[in-house]
Amino acid sequence: MPQDASIVYFSESQAAVYPPLQALMSVGSKVIEDYMPAFDALLRSGLLVEIVTGVLSDLEAHRGRLDMSCEARDWRLLRTELWTLGVRKLPTLSLDDTATVTLDDGRRRTVAALPNDAMIGVLGTGRVTANVYRATSRRDGQLFDRGHRVEFVQQRELAAGDHLVLRAADDLVDFVAVTGEVVMIELALRDAMRIVWNYYPDTLQAAFASSASVEATRMEFAIELFQRFKERKAVPTLLRIAREHTHHWVRWKAVKAMLHIDLDSGLAALDVALRDPHDHVRKAAQTTLNNFRQANLVG
Repeated sequence: MPQDASIVYFSESQAAVYPPLQALMSVGSKVIEDYMPAFDALLRSGLLVEIVTGVLSDLEAHRGRLDMSCEARDWRLLRTELWTLGVRKLPTLSLDDTATVTLDDGRRRTVAALPNDAMIGVLGTGRVTANVYRATSRRDGQLFDRGHRVEFVQQRELAAGDHLVLRAADDLVDFVAVTGEVVMIELALRDAMRIVWNYYPDTLQAAFASSASVEATRMEFAIELFQRFKERKAVPTLLRIAREHTHHWVRWKAVKAMLHIDLDSGLAALDVALRDPHDHVRKAAQTTLNNFRQANLVG
């Protein structure tokens, strides 16, 4: 029984007894379009309706003990070496809900690109209105460019059995209206970008970059706790992260945390960051060092 979105509902051996899932597993490709016939057949087979209905029933039966899963309605059905098959129950939305530019907390609404090549399909008796956008040019996934834009491609009305194919980083989909009961099925290749870019749907301009890695996000949260509680015992670990972590923004977050916890150790980490392989980290480190010098905190 899944307790969060990282737990898989079926093993491959369990899934293999269902012909539509077996057909999907037999494709064995790293090209998302190659899965289209098998994915379309799976959507129309009725099998997913039966499976998802059972999963939802299980979640409702365990409400309280599995409260997070019940609220999120987001979990994985199956994971193979090449892809994951995920499920998400969409909340009811009106065009008025998504037409707003500013959210309740004051932030502007954004739409994120996908980190993986993916195919999404619809189950249920309801309908989804989706705006589809595409990047106007290729971009470097690591170096954020606020001047980058996407363009509006089309608005699609999706009902049970319909699907979209989306390319990582280039394609965005914004669900602007949902009526009735809708469950979204996503087949996503496991080759993923580390960073996703978020865009403002009203101006179509790049807003910010965010992590596409669950592991990196959890690491950032842990670093933030170390910083908040000034945990000096974490300094050696933070220094190792600042030197070795594969995600550049995690390395920089570790440096910043060390500067808050212990200035001497933080300055040693800052020296490491000045020689970081990523341009953003080097520039941030140099700016920080200049600010310290202006404040007479360092010589």
